[in-house]
Amino acid sequence: MRPLVKICGLTRPEDARLCRDAGADLLGVIFADSPRQVTVGQAADIRAACSHAPLVGVFTDGTPTAIAEVVAAVGLDLVQLHACDDPARWEAVGRASGVSVLPAVTADRADDAVSAMLARPDLLLAGLLLDLPKRTRDAGSDGRVTLIETARRCRDRGIRVMLAGALDAATVPLAMREVKPFGLDVCRGVESAPGVKDPELVARFLAAVDHPEVDHVH
Repeated sequence: MRPLVKICGLTRPEDARLCRDAGADLLGVIFADSPRQVTVGQAADIRAACSHAPLVGVFTDGTPTAIAEVVAAVGLDLVQLHACDDPARWEAVGRASGVSVLPAVTADRADDAVSAMLARPDLLLAGLLLDLPKRTRDAGSDGRVTLIETARRCRDRGIRVMLAGALDAATVPLAMREVKPFGLDVCRGVESAPGVKDPELVARFLAAVDHPEVDHVH
C-alpha cells in the first residue's frame, strides 16, 4: 500500500498548489523556530490556496490554548508536536484544538514516545513521526540505518510510523522496503532553497513513492 506523503516547510501558496497537484497527501507549515517558519497570515494564505488539502501545523512551544487559536485561525487539520514525548501535552493540545495530534520525536527518543502511546490508547493520535537526531542528520548511512531499525521496532509494536529524516527520491525506496511506513515526511529533499520547493524534485519524490522499483534520481 502506498504511504501517505507529507511535504513540509511550505512558505508560499504557489508551492502548496504545486505539491498538492503533484500528489502530496498532506501539506505542512512550520510555526516553530525554523528557516521555514511562517506567520499565521502566511499559513492562512497557503490554506486559502489549497482549501481542500489536509494542512498540518508544526509546533514546539506554545500553550494548548495558543496552539488551538492558530488551528482555528488557519484552519489546520492536524497538529504536529515536534520533539514532544509527553502524553499529557498531547492530550491537552488535542482537547484544546479539537484536531488529532501527531507526536514527532527523533529516533533516540522513540522508545519513550512509544511506551507513552501504548499506555494511552484513548488519545486521538495520528501516529508517530520519527526523525534523525540533529547531530546525525547529515551523517550519512549510519544515522539512517539506526532510524530505519528504530522505525521497524516501533512498527512491530503496533505504532503507525511516519518516517522523516532527510528523505529524498534516492532514499525513498529503501525506506518503503525496510519500514513500510504509513507515511513519509519530506522537506529539504524537495527544495531549491529553505522554504522554496523545486518542481522537479517534488515530481521525482512522488514518482519514487509511486514506483519505488524505478531509479528516479538520474
